[in-house]
Amino acid sequence: MITKNVRIKTVAISVLAMWYVVGCEGRKGSVTPAEAVQVHPYDMNVYPMNKVVCDPAGGGSNSQQGIKGELFYKASSQLRYYKAEDYILHTTKSPVDLFFSDMFVPTRMFDQGFSTQTSGVLKDDQGNRLIEFFGLKMNTTIRLAPNDQEGIYEFALLSDDGAVMKIKENGSIKEIVSNDGDHPTKLGCSNTMINMTRDTRLETEVLYYQGPRFHISNVLLWRKLSDSETAGQDPRCNVSGNNFWFDPNNNSRPSQEYSNLFNRGWNVVSQGNFYLPTESREQAQYNPCTEGTNPVISNFRVTEVTSTDIFISWNTDIPATSQVLATELDEGNSWLTATDNVLRTSHSYQVSGLTVGTRYSLQAVSITADLGRAVSTPIELTTP
Repeated sequence: MITKNVRIKTVAISVLAMWYVVGCEGRKGSVTPAEAVQVHPYDMNVYPMNKVVCDPAGGGSNSQQGIKGELFYKASSQLRYYKAEDYILHTTKSPVDLFFSDMFVPTRMFDQGFSTQTSGVLKDDQGNRLIEFFGLKMNTTIRLAPNDQEGIYEFALLSDDGAVMKIKENGSIKEIVSNDGDHPTKLGCSNTMINMTRDTRLETEVLYYQGPRFHISNVLLWRKLSDSETAGQDPRCNVSGNNFWFDPNNNSRPSQEYSNLFNRGWNVVSQGNFYLPTESREQAQYNPCTEGTNPVISNFRVTEVTSTDIFISWNTDIPATSQVLATELDEGNSWLTATDNVLRTSHSYQVSGLTVGTRYSLQAVSITADLGRAVSTPIELTTP
């Protein structure tokens, strides 16, 4: 990220009132609202779009549901590890936040890597696309959905490579599924039985790591036990194979063995069962990947260019926030400006502190009250 001091001003039409806001990294701007100020219900500076990775399958429609993740990767100078927790403890933490709607990744090839909301692909310290030797720490709260039955449940993880599931019980952390180590897609089962009621809020942490490329898999399963059953007795516990459960070369087509899990009462823990963690240590304020009403950006244009300042403006069809995604093209450095969180349809920005004679790409970014978002096509220009 560029570390130069970039000063941002948001310019509006009316001069009847003026107030100052402080955004990310201490950057200051001013706004003069032309009408009654409507402020976004969430602070859009908490999870900037260029530092958020969303579940490719969609973030859901509830801003309080989902799974919050952190990403850790092996830098070139670091050791290669063989346990999920070692990646969390001993490798490099990425500055991005990840949000998933569920834990359902059937065995598939993984060569596209992670992309932020602004389409930036995450890379390691050598500039390579991050597709191997990384770890994920995923925190969530598991609840019963309206159609789920109360009762005693067991959990299991289908993963490639290692995965571990922990829960918080009576103030302490307890590991209930250990499916760690390098292996093809393997069913790791728990010996712990959990009493799930309508009031249960199961604080959960799943640690996962991806070893050598290319197969990846992580599926969280659960099964309601009968009175005569105990956990960890499924006949396929600890059975592994990249083609045993899914066909990664055929759109992750489920095998008969995977279908048999459902015949024995297993189910995938679904999107409606995951809520953002509420523990202060891992708490997420909201899910920025929520699928809201996307605004339409129009009339995006540059109104003035100086050697160190660029003035731009745009419109949205519904009220939304104002930000700018800027990229220094020759160096490849990008940053997202702060927002005052005001919802408006007419947007004007002055980006200052730029470098003389430098090529830039600018894109307008707007987010609606229900977390719909839009990024404009870029405008490229060179400061004189």
